[in-house]
Amino acid sequence: MDDDFLLNRGAVVACLASLGRFESTQINNMLTFIQNNRNIKELELLIIRQAGRGVIDHQIRDEIVKTILDIGKSCQNEDERVEKVKKFLGYIKWLYESLNVKKSNRGTAQQEQNAEGNRGTAQQEQNAEGNRGTAQQEQNAEGNRGTAQQEQNAEGTQDSEEKQLRKATEECYKLTFDTFVEKIINQNDPEQSQAKATQTGNG
Repeated sequence: MDDDFLLNRGAVVACLASLGRFESTQINNMLTFIQNNRNIKELELLIIRQAGRGVIDHQIRDEIVKTILDIGKSCQNEDERVEKVKKFLGYIKWLYESLNVKKSNRGTAQQEQNAEGNRGTAQQEQNAEGNRGTAQQEQNAEGNRGTAQQEQNAEGTQDSEEKQLRKATEECYKLTFDTFVEKIINQNDPEQSQAKATQTGNG
């Protein structure tokens, strides 16, 4: 088990963490725990517990625990295993921080959905208040049709966002450390990314 293996697995975890539920303090907690306790089984239990509390996604949990188990198969003793696990967690920390992730745990899609729901409720209250006379009723009916269209549009937007998230998650599992670094460079240097795309197209 060499460093390349740990870097590749770390790239996958960092990418998954940038998309899903993952509080940045969690990786520090894992590192502190293993440094102080040096107990791999208890570390695995901590990770599973944190996933159960909802502070990390199950994909992230699975990838970290699977790597810890793989590390154990290649080590001669517990001290060697602990040191490699510490190195793996350190790689995740560096890789995740390199993404400069700033996001809410609830997710933008959920906030937009809630905001849309609040607007729909306000419209319904306005319609109920304004049910006076035929002209007003027709105006309310038109408003209700508009609200229904808004809700339909919101559902379509949410479906599209979910599809994009699934695709992005699938791409995370294809990452290696080298492709992760390339992703970061292209993210921070759009001109270089565009030049490479042009070169690829011409080739």
